[in-house]
Amino acid sequence: MTDVLLFRPNYEGIYTSFKTSAKVQTLIPPTSLMYVASGLERAGFRPKIVDLQLENKTHHQLRKILERTDAKVAGVTTTTPEIQENVQLLDFIKRVRPDIKTVMGGPHPTLLPDDAIRYNSVDAIFKGEGELEFPNLINAFVKNKSLKKVGGISYKEKGRIIHNRPARLIDDLDSIPFPAWHLIKYKDYLWPVKDRGIIPGGTMLTTRGCPYRCVFCGKLFGRTVRFRSPDSVLEELKLITDDYGIKFFIMLDETFTLKKDRVIEICKRIVKEKIDITWFASTRANICDLEMFRWMKKAGCDRITMGVESGSQKILNILKKDATLKQYEDGFRMAKKVGFETRGSFIIGNPYDTLKTIRQSINFAKRIDLDEAYFNIMTPYPGTELYDMALKGQGLRLVVKDWRKYRRWGNAVIELDGLKPDDLVRLQKKAHRSFYFRPKPIMHQLRRMGLVDTVKAGLKYITAFI
Repeated sequence: MTDVLLFRPNYEGIYTSFKTSAKVQTLIPPTSLMYVASGLERAGFRPKIVDLQLENKTHHQLRKILERTDAKVAGVTTTTPEIQENVQLLDFIKRVRPDIKTVMGGPHPTLLPDDAIRYNSVDAIFKGEGELEFPNLINAFVKNKSLKKVGGISYKEKGRIIHNRPARLIDDLDSIPFPAWHLIKYKDYLWPVKDRGIIPGGTMLTTRGCPYRCVFCGKLFGRTVRFRSPDSVLEELKLITDDYGIKFFIMLDETFTLKKDRVIEICKRIVKEKIDITWFASTRANICDLEMFRWMKKAGCDRITMGVESGSQKILNILKKDATLKQYEDGFRMAKKVGFETRGSFIIGNPYDTLKTIRQSINFAKRIDLDEAYFNIMTPYPGTELYDMALKGQGLRLVVKDWRKYRRWGNAVIELDGLKPDDLVRLQKKAHRSFYFRPKPIMHQLRRMGLVDTVKAGLKYITAFI
């Protein structure tokens, strides 16, 4: 049986608000790696997940891991701002174990394969969903076979970059084995949860794909939505709660509430089977529904998130959000009525944003009485319609090409007419100060985190924005 090492990078220093102490930070498990690992186990391999963000291992400790394993392949998952960090990790792996084959997967290689495969320490990249076809790549590496027939990969051969056919989308999500929870330190992924304190948190993915057309989204899972059955969702929930004792989940679906009847059926079964959990989910303004919200609340859902993006209808139309400000107001009002915490995410530096429209966003966040508001700086990721707009100067201009700076916090890679990168960073800080330095949001955080952990966790939460 062959070992395969799967790494999540340490992104401290990239996302500056993160710290390495897992007892203070909020951190979700490496779900994508857990899915890949379960697919490898089904294929007869023996994966090991190394979460460097959680454990912050030194080079000395990493060297020991590499020297003590007979792993033939090492894989990393990477977003755009993390790619340089991952390349350095693969460089180190190759120095310690030149015989190991290295693979890079995740959003950046999927959306920008030519950039990801060009590094000397990368033997292949994997694009798309890996549960079915990634084991084929591992098998080819282990048996020293040709890579020509492996779907979803790019690789180098005699100085040429070769892009194979795309990986097949998995139509039947129920056929995928559950994430490999047994391979992670699941008790160390902590979240502050109302009425439960700071407890281990988990994740679930019940759909893949999104039918909407927002210009800033890369559509990693495509626009055709695939749904897991309620039976599959309930089976996984019971497994994680019974076997691992996890009572809090974040639903990672881009939009959990796409099918009202399906959501209600899942919730009714959670209630009927007395599964005692707290969970968060995302929805959209145009599909909010009071009956559905009430069932979600009964089943333990405690927070609803919506991507609002702007307080200007003109900007929402440019972003192709297919929603109105009134729908956001009505949707959050419904959420409050059933007792949800409400979280809205906003963007500063949208195409054609001005000081006026940014002020409208800040004021809108306060007017609709959100419990939490996140103001991100617009970052045009490769593979999105927005990226092409930025290259053409349509409402915003790309001014930085260093991938490490492609983060949404404390840094801007764009400018707009009348707004330079430094202006956008200043406005982001101003937005968070304006929203959070009010009695109601402060009291909300104190209640949510509990008085024992408030001093450390509460101060860290607030100061991350200023």
